Amino acid sequence: MNLFFDTRRDDNKIKLNVIFERKQKLFSTGIKVSKGEWERLKKNAEKESPDGKIKDDNFLDVWHKLWSRETDPVGIVPFARNIARQLGPNFTFDLFRESFENYGEVEAPPIRIESDDVISMLDLKAKTMEVKNALAQLLVTEIRVFR
Repeated sequence: MNLFFDTRRDDNKIKLNVIFERKQKLFSTGIKVSKGEWERLKKNAEKESPDGKIKDDNFLDVWHKLWSRETDPVGIVPFARNIARQLGPNFTFDLFRESFENYGEVEAPPIRIESDDVISMLDLKAKTMEVKNALAQLLVTEIRVFR
């Protein structure tokens, strides 16, 4: 699992590249940067923190969104790795996508050594469903108000 700088269609978006059983899937991070910013991000990738000399707030914000293990929510890459670790031998791209699309809506799955922890995955699914249910109820209420 790594990040991919997608320059096709002149989008310049950072995507998460997941490889499983020799198949590759790209997942959107929703982050768009310039080529120069991407080069700077690559130099600071996977570090505990970005270079202390960097004072560019936009760069630091993007770095934290991608790699931070300390912010809430954690960075996209640690979040995705936790999902893959949780799914373990049950990994499929569909299961991964379902959990990954909830980035920021639910807390990151805990880092566990057991790869077949079904209870944790069910707990994560339940939390996700609670969030979606709350959003759906809010939408229904707003529709009723505006009728």
